[in-house]
Amino acid sequence: MEAITPAVSVSELRTLLHSLTQYAPDVSIRYRMKGDLWYPNFLKIVNCDEGKPVLLRDDKRNKLIVLSDVVSISEFELSGRFYHFDANERYHVLEEEYVSSY
Repeated sequence: MEAITPAVSVSELRTLLHSLTQYAPDVSIRYRMKGDLWYPNFLKIVNCDEGKPVLLRDDKRNKLIVLSDVVSISEFELSGRFYHFDANERYHVLEEEYVSSY
């Protein structure tokens, strides 16, 4: 039997990232960009303000990563449980045909 990968929309991912910075700063994220391999480490979310790039910190490599847009993320996983998101569960990010510019 084949396992089903849970899926979220891009807007749900943006909301999740913002919520993590506010309510669960100890939960980190690991992601895979479209066409790339998984980033090797979990990253702390430093900043995720509306309309601005997402700023992540890799403590193992001692560097900051700037994601200009989360639309490029195809999959992600969290280091800990947060609401209905389970730790180390891979979530697929659905492509949205129409992205609002509000």
